[in-house]
Amino acid sequence: MGFLPQWVIREARADAWLYAAMASEAEAGAVSVTITQLAQLCRVSPRTVQNALAGLKKAGAVIVEPQHDDTGSTLPNLYHLCIAAPETLKDSGSAAA
Repeated sequence: MGFLPQWVIREARADAWLYAAMASEAEAGAVSVTITQLAQLCRVSPRTVQNALAGLKKAGAVIVEPQHDDTGSTLPNLYHLCIAAPETLKDSGSAAA
């Protein structure tokens, strides 16, 4: 994927770095990775990643899908990176280019 939509920069400015890092690792607009792996990739603490991820989720830039294997064991979450602005931003006009 590897790009950063302008609406993400506007709506999640402080957290856009994490979106960009996730986009660089994504295939077909999604990435399955642990918080620890993201922290290592970005050279920040896991807590910093968690805070930034919360900001991206609030902005509608990332949708988190929990993953489990056939036995029910937890796997890394699948993070869907939203390219288009959420409808709530489109309606308010803040997603304009």
